[in-house]
Amino acid sequence: MNKREDLEEAIRLYKDQYIWQHMTNKELADYIIPSIALDQYHLFKYETTGVAYAFTNWAFLSDEAEKRFKKTGIVERFDWDSGKNVWHIDTINTHKGKIKDIYKWTAYNFLKILPEDTKVNWIRLTKSGDAIKRLNKMTIKQGVRKFK
Repeated sequence: MNKREDLEEAIRLYKDQYIWQHMTNKELADYIIPSIALDQYHLFKYETTGVAYAFTNWAFLSDEAEKRFKKTGIVERFDWDSGKNVWHIDTINTHKGKIKDIYKWTAYNFLKILPEDTKVNWIRLTKSGDAIKRLNKMTIKQGVRKFK
């Protein structure tokens, strides 16, 4: 795993999504680097070509960071590993047929590192990406069952 290459692939995937196209590569790098530096991400690649088709990341937020994140939808640079509140931050996917596999991988990955009754939270944004639509959560056990 080469983190610089992973960052470049992640930026390419983000730039492919409408809601992220207004950001520069540097802005996206500043946003993504903390999760990559902390190994709180996964890059999904086609087995045949090695080309990335999806990126997902997560954070462990303190109570204070979680409150800010719920209001803004932004994880500050030093908040990514600041506490015990588990947040699934982004899933950037260019292969719509793979989304269930991505969520399944995420659920099983969390099961390897956290107790099954741990709640995982995530934000749903509006289609334009400029507002929070709703907050969601489920336990890892529920996620594993849902994405068998």
